[in-house]
Order: sequence, then structure tokens, then C-alpha cells
Amino acid sequence: MNLDFSRNDVAYEKAPFLDSDEEEKGSETSSSVGHVRGSPPKVLPSVINIVLVLLLVLTNAAWWAAGAKHKVSTKEAMSVARPQLVWSPATETIEYERVVLNRSIETDNVFAGERTPAMEEAWADLIKPMALKLSKEEVERVGLTSLTGKDTISFKDGSGYLAEMGVYHELHCVKHLREHLYRDFKHMPEHEYKRERIHVDHCLEYFREQAMCRGDSTIAFFVWNSGIPKSTKDTTNECVKWGPLNAWAESRMVTLDKEYTALNKD
Repeated sequence: MNLDFSRNDVAYEKAPFLDSDEEEKGSETSSSVGHVRGSPPKVLPSVINIVLVLLLVLTNAAWWAAGAKHKVSTKEAMSVARPQLVWSPATETIEYERVVLNRSIETDNVFAGERTPAMEEAWADLIKPMALKLSKEEVERVGLTSLTGKDTISFKDGSGYLAEMGVYHELHCVKHLREHLYRDFKHMPEHEYKRERIHVDHCLEYFREQAMCRGDSTIAFFVWNSGIPKSTKDTTNECVKWGPLNAWAESRMVTLDKEYTALNKD
């Protein structure tokens, strides 16, 4: 294969960033020593080399800064709540942590199993902050000054408004369903039984909506169990730290008597 090296070949191009004197010296050297056509001349460190070094330094600095920022972001992510499309005064207490949840059917804790005095006490304590008090400013920030055409229920002393937090409504429903499983319906009047079924149906529908609302993307795997694929018992989940959230709710909880005497009536 014949290659025609013309005067436009790179071997004849002027070396970049050289002044006229250096060009002349280069020409004299080439004439006296001779030049191998097709071989590029050796170029001393130039501005390009300096630029490349600077780019390398800047790239390393940017990489280090990004790493440091990632560490901060990871730490902040533990205390940053979901995007606040709906505001809540409890949002400021939200922190996240990794928790291994037991999904086994054979669970053993005070909240599960047949009803016992210990269970009743544990559940009563868990849902204790069911009723909360919010200030007027907080209610306005939530964006609800009226509910289904009626004024939000307020306290007679003007100290705030009656409210609840979703998680305690869910827990109440779990408690009620557990009680339903062990309840004797044989001697229950028809109207009470009908009301009970409506209540249970409400709780089940509430769970469906909440499950779809949260869209938990935690991954679980399957293992063989007596020839049947069964999901693993434990999963590592991203959970809200219960302690701070529950402490906030307890700081706002109110106790109401059966006559609701502390509240303004219609």
C-alpha cells in the first residue's frame, strides 16, 4: 500500500506555541540532522499539557466535593420527610431509620394473639394520642377551615381545634379488627351486628387506600418451603422513627369525656 506524504502531512506542520526564533532553530536542526518523513516532531510541555493537568486537578476536587456532599445528603436524608404536598405540624419530627420487620405468621408479641389483659393495656397505650389539639394557625396552614360544610370542631376555651393523625386511625382499625376476630356475635342484636360489619368494612377499605397511598416499594424474596414458594419472614424497611413522632402526638393529645363537654357543639 503506497502512502503519499505531501507537504500537508502532520510531519511538516509547524509545532504549536513556538515563536519565530524557535521555528528557525527547528528548521536548521531539521536541515542538518535530517528529518524522517511521517514522524511527528517531539513537542516540549505546552499549554495543552498545563490545561490537562489543571483539568485533572479540578476533576479530582469536584469528585471529592461530590463525595462530601453525598455524605451530608445521606445524613440529612435520615431526618428529611417525604415531599410536603400536604402539611402537618408533626412533619418536623419525622426521621427515618432502617428496621427489620417480621412478616412471619407465627409472630409472638404483646399486640398479637388471643386477647389478654396485657394486650388490652398495650393497645390502649399505643393509641392513646388518638385525639389531638391543633392551634388556629396550624389548622389554617393545613388548609382546612371547614369539613363537609361544617365548621371544624373547636374547644370551648378557645385553645384550639380537635384533630387526629392518620397513623393512629390506622392503629385503631387494627385494634378493632383484632377484637372482631375474637368477638362473640351470637347474642348481638341485629342493628349492632350491622354496625359492626360497617365498621370492619370501613377499616379494611381504609387499609387499602393507605397501602396504595404509601406505595411501599420494599423488596421481599421467596424461598422454598415444603415445595411451595413463600416470601421471606423478615424484610429491611425504611421506617419512620416511632419514638419522636409518638412523643409529639402525646404532647398534643387531649382526653375527652363521653359527653364531650370541652368541645363547642353545633
